[in-house]
Amino acid sequence: IGHDIVTGDIAVKLCHFLQEKNFLNCMSAIIHHMDYEDYMVNKESYKSGNIIEQHQLLRKPDILFGIGPRLRRSACSIRQSDNCPQINPGINFETKIIDEYYGDIKNIRVLVCGRIGRNDDIIKNATLTAKAFATLAGAEERFHDSKISLIGCDEEQKEELITLASQYAGRRIAINPYGFVDRKTLITEMAGYHICIMPSLKEGFGLTGWEAISLGVPVIISKASGLYEFLTN
Repeated sequence: IGHDIVTGDIAVKLCHFLQEKNFLNCMSAIIHHMDYEDYMVNKESYKSGNIIEQHQLLRKPDILFGIGPRLRRSACSIRQSDNCPQINPGINFETKIIDEYYGDIKNIRVLVCGRIGRNDDIIKNATLTAKAFATLAGAEERFHDSKISLIGCDEEQKEELITLASQYAGRRIAINPYGFVDRKTLITEMAGYHICIMPSLKEGFGLTGWEAISLGVPVIISKASGLYEFLTN
């Protein structure tokens, strides 16, 4: 089993090698994790070669799985076949889920997390979310003490977001940009927020939003995401 273009080619080649060694029942499978044709066309780092490479690879395995309904459709389109099973991610937290706690609703804690660095910002919309939050915190007195954390930022992006938020709020506000953290830390932190925002322009599935929902944290998501389709279906 391979993970899209990350390890998919290794899985296919290993299967072929084992078949040549008379392991004739060996089968290869790839899990389709991101649709480059849908995703990268909106990225500043767009490269058409990556799309062609992905399509060629995903036609090779015996089985191609799609994560959620959106990526299953993508898998079926690439293979020109309806025989692509859908996988819905499971949740297995290593830490105890923190009970819902809203405290003083005036002090709302908002979370955005994922690959939200500068190169992905045109898709992930972290900067747009920071602007929107800052505008609200600056305009509405009842939200003056609210806080937003953005986990998954680039190092050079952090000060930019802080400065930008201050400009849109008209004052210094509580905005906390972080780099990537380990999964256990992320889940523990996520459970303590009032709202998680997944503002991606498009999202193949949206595991971050699914994890937040599983923790009992309300999520704001785009309709152009596999998670939205999964929830509505």
